[in-house]
Formats: sequence, C-alpha cells, structure tokens
Amino acid sequence: MSLTGTRVEGYILHEIIHAGGFSRVYLATAPDDRTVIFRILRKSKVLHPRARHQFLHGLDLMCRLDHPHIVRCLARGSFQCRPFAALEFVEGKNLFHWIRGHDESWLPWRFSAAAQLASALEYLHANRILFIDLKLENVLLSYGGELKLTDFDLACTFDEVPRWWRKPAGTPSYLAPELFAGHLPSPASDVYSLGLVLRAMFPERTDTPIDQFTANCLDPAPKARPTSFRPVYLAAGLI
Repeated sequence: MSLTGTRVEGYILHEIIHAGGFSRVYLATAPDDRTVIFRILRKSKVLHPRARHQFLHGLDLMCRLDHPHIVRCLARGSFQCRPFAALEFVEGKNLFHWIRGHDESWLPWRFSAAAQLASALEYLHANRILFIDLKLENVLLSYGGELKLTDFDLACTFDEVPRWWRKPAGTPSYLAPELFAGHLPSPASDVYSLGLVLRAMFPERTDTPIDQFTANCLDPAPKARPTSFRPVYLAAGLI
C-alpha cells in the first residue's frame, strides 16, 4: 500500500521514486520545508528478521559516516512498526540513467565523478567498511556534477564479514569472481565492482591512468587489484 500523501512525523510523502526489495523510497518534504528522500521498510518485511536487520544496520553505518560523496542520513524513526530514514536529496539521476539515457550533459563530469567515487570508497575502506553492492544504480550524480554513494543495505564492517556473509549477495553482474567461489568479501571485492562501474563510465580508451587502473580492477586475482586510488585522482586532474 502506497503512503503517497501521508504525513509521517512531520514529513509529507509525495510520489514513490523507487520500490526495492527491502524498502519503498519517496520524494518528501521535511518539517523545515526542504526536499528529502524518505526511505521506509516494506510492510511485507516488518516480520522478516534478516531484512529488518539489514535495513537498520545500513542506516547505522550511514549515520556514522561523514564524507562529501556519501549520502547523509538526516533523521530516523518508526511508523506503524516500520523503520524509516530521511536522507539527503540529490537533484540528479543515478549513473545507470545518466549512461543509458540520451542526455550526454554528464560526460564532462566523468573524470571528476570517478575521482569522487574512488574517494568515497577509499574513505569506507579506511574506516573498515565494505560497501559490497557497488553498481551504477547506487551512485547518484547531480545535475551539477556532484556524486553521492547511496544504499548501504548490504554494507558491513570488516569484522562483521564472517558472520554477515551467507552467500553471494548483491547484484550478480557486479560481484567479484572470488565471491562465487565461496570466498568472503574484501576490499578487493569492492575494487572489482568499481572497475565495472568505471568501465561503464569510460567504455572507450581515454589515454589516461584510469585505463590501466580499470583494467587492474578487473583482474580475476584479488591480490592483483589496486590498493591505491591515486591513478583515479591523477586521471581526474585532482592531484
């Protein structure tokens, strides 16, 4: 059942902009009149322990993070036993829609966006957090070229991996090959997913360090993948 038009603790919910496996996502107006993203656990998942835990755990991680290229969690609460969160609104589209659409206005931002994404991932790993579900749909790019990483439902800390990981979860086409062989996720797994995202952003050769970096990301051997994101920053001209 849609909550469109409902007022929840001062938030007015407008149209649904995404209906995922765990949650529904609405465009909403906050009590202070700013536009936010309102994400609430699906009613069908309220009594599903693992789904509820993953939803709440992802929000817990988001609330701990402070990085310019990671969506901020602004507020949390519960409505009819369904946990929800108000998230930072990014006026733009996810990378999937930018790349698959006919609007090429984002192309001048590609190098900067790649560096922003690498910066966000580097920050997560420095804080011992794996994102695990890195894909085009989870990367938002504003109409001004500012990138934000979102959706932490599958994220976990390095220490949580042994008890958190049950089977290859996430989006199969973005998962590193070692995960299908029964190995646990690691920073190298996120790097492999980053390589796939970068290959979608730069399908042609750019004659910059990002070409070799992307190729190394996609090496089937985890230990051969990059441990430094410096080539992305070099390619973006940021250092």
